[in-house]
Amino acid sequence: MVTQREVAKKARVSIATVSRYINKVGYVSPEVKSRIKKAIKELNYIPNLVARSLKLKSTEIIGMIFPDIENPFFISLIKGAEETARKHNYNIMLCNSENKPEKEQKHLEMLKSRLVGGMIIIPSMSFKRALYESLNNENVVFVDRSAGLENEVCLKLDNRKGVAIAIDYLSARL
Repeated sequence: MVTQREVAKKARVSIATVSRYINKVGYVSPEVKSRIKKAIKELNYIPNLVARSLKLKSTEIIGMIFPDIENPFFISLIKGAEETARKHNYNIMLCNSENKPEKEQKHLEMLKSRLVGGMIIIPSMSFKRALYESLNNENVVFVDRSAGLENEVCLKLDNRKGVAIAIDYLSARL
């Protein structure tokens, strides 16, 4: 596997400069960018995301726990999350709890162990608040159902208002 050290040597720059280029942090001159890009292509360099995630203690993955993969409502939320995540260079790891708190717990433990960058959680109908009490709320967003935690971020969907907007729209056209 090709390393940043080899890319730096071929591009005649420091490893720190290669790191800044790859991570898009700090200034790298256009001429140096061109040399690094050429070296990466010639060496077929692929960044080691595992090493990066261990160093940063995070990944470019957002875990998403939802209660029912067959429900069109959740499918549309998943599609929207995936499209938006992609725009920000994140990937979504999907976890279907099948409305079972025990599956929700297993997914939560797995996501925490994988060092995901954040979580979007749509709790099951019969979730247990204690399940979420150990979460660090700053990288967690609950959707549609609150977990009842202090300082949680919860996006509530206003279905009543949504239907009212739909009726207003249709009545204006009829």
